[in-house]
Amino acid sequence: MATSLAEGDYPEHWRSHRADHELDSRLDWRKAYNRENPNGTLTGIRQRTWSGVSAVVKEMEFGGAFEVDRAAPYHRLMVILEEVGDRIHGEGQRAAHRGATEPANRLYLVPADTPFWTSSSSLRYLRYISLQFEVADLEALGSGTWAEALPRTPRFGFSDPRLLALARVFEAECERPGPSDELLGNGLSVGLLSMLRGLDGAPQASVRGGLSPRQLRAVVGYLEDNIGCAIDPLALAAIVGLSPSHFHHAFKASTGLPPHRWLMERRVRRAQSLILDGEPHLADIALQLGFADQAHFTRLFKKTVGLTPSTWRRERGR
Repeated sequence: MATSLAEGDYPEHWRSHRADHELDSRLDWRKAYNRENPNGTLTGIRQRTWSGVSAVVKEMEFGGAFEVDRAAPYHRLMVILEEVGDRIHGEGQRAAHRGATEPANRLYLVPADTPFWTSSSSLRYLRYISLQFEVADLEALGSGTWAEALPRTPRFGFSDPRLLALARVFEAECERPGPSDELLGNGLSVGLLSMLRGLDGAPQASVRGGLSPRQLRAVVGYLEDNIGCAIDPLALAAIVGLSPSHFHHAFKASTGLPPHRWLMERRVRRAQSLILDGEPHLADIALQLGFADQAHFTRLFKKTVGLTPSTWRRERGR
């Protein structure tokens, strides 16, 4: 039967969301493993637990730069679902080199007790899901030696559309009110382990035909500095010395998105930061960020985030 976190793992204002069943304090893999973060505040947490797999969805807000070792005593897959402000960086070494990487690479496969540092200079809001595993309980799923599917080597910052899509299904199950569907949850767990089985030891694919890290930093920096302005595709291509068509394909290969769509999504993320900063007028945000009007801003915000700006602001308590 699926369970929620034990009462002691919740902030005071989230304890009303716990299930009636308390977890054994020894079963660390079923809990949200929290390292102290002096600049972070946990604002939301939901969880479901099945045979050997626990899904924990967490939301956090940040008020400053941080660097935290999030090593945990169990195997897990961490998937970044939403970020506002700077991106979170996850590496196996402290203060590792931070380059411009493709936004699609938001998955981290971490074996038990592996050093795993996360950091950011100006992240404001983060939502992620941690899919956590217990070797001894996986065999209850049947039809396979599933412990062999768990990672023996870490994979930091990789991309896999199937895993991302499945993580969002796990997220939806955590968000759904009422008792968990154990049959569905165990089926999702088997699907997840089947996908992970083929990852361990496989080389991480490199971006082919994309921009170099230096070129990507230059283009992203220009877009960030001119986020509310009309952008000329010819000017973007000229920054890196490519033809417009070559630049378009190279940018999409590096980021997973064509330049215009990338810019629209980045404008939405900047709008979220302004909302968190307390900007009261959505029309002013739309104007500042170069949207045609407030209706255009609302449509793109909802398409990107899944909620209207006013609803998203209300849910953040702003």
